[in-house]
Amino acid sequence: MNNGNHGERIARLEAEIRRLALDVGKYQAREAVASGRVMTRLAKVSNTPSAGDSVFEIIFRDGEFTETAGDQTVDWTDRQETSEAVCAGIFDDELPDHNEMISVFRWSNRWWTAYRKSSSLILVTADADIEHNATGTCSVVGDTTDYQVFNGRDKLWQGAETLIGWNKTSARWQVVQAWSATFIRGTVTGSTIAAGATGSLGSVVAENGHFAPTTVSNVLNPNASGSTLVATVGKRAWAKLVWTGTASQWQIYGVDCG
Repeated sequence: MNNGNHGERIARLEAEIRRLALDVGKYQAREAVASGRVMTRLAKVSNTPSAGDSVFEIIFRDGEFTETAGDQTVDWTDRQETSEAVCAGIFDDELPDHNEMISVFRWSNRWWTAYRKSSSLILVTADADIEHNATGTCSVVGDTTDYQVFNGRDKLWQGAETLIGWNKTSARWQVVQAWSATFIRGTVTGSTIAAGATGSLGSVVAENGHFAPTTVSNVLNPNASGSTLVATVGKRAWAKLVWTGTASQWQIYGVDCG
């Protein structure tokens, strides 16, 4: 087999697919003009638009699902995998992310999208801890899209759910609301936490926020050194999240006295 000829044949076939895809789009556009309607489809963004670029590649998607109410999983099928279509964003300063599913429509011999990040609120999960005033990765369960999210609120714990929105002025996703604990209770483990010292808590339960890590370390007993108020091993302690100016820290505010 001549590998050079084989490669040329593949290149010609892909070029032909691109030409046919354009022809299909032209026919669809004529139909839309003749019938007075606009053709709309679902598509997946197949590359990440660069800053200032309003045109990007997409792959159309078809789905198989049952016509019933309630939670269900859609079996998506990607189309045109060898030759992506081209789509233009109407709002070129608010473009979708890689692998994000969007609605596109055909008009004036081109695919367009009216996608706007600033009108979207997305429920995501923190892939790792995200400190206050820091940026980290969040994702949607069952989706391949990753979001780089700025957290201007209290520290987010890995696994915590949060609503994010697009800040057009700063051109970034950021936390709008989070369900991440800032008050917890747990059992002192390892060694007694004396006044002014730090230690660990296990069997942690969120007192607010619905989500907290199961164990925490570097928990400070903020009482003045020499104080008799200590957190004894095996006893419960209550802690709150405090921003020290450089990092977030759990600080004890209550202990079992029994």
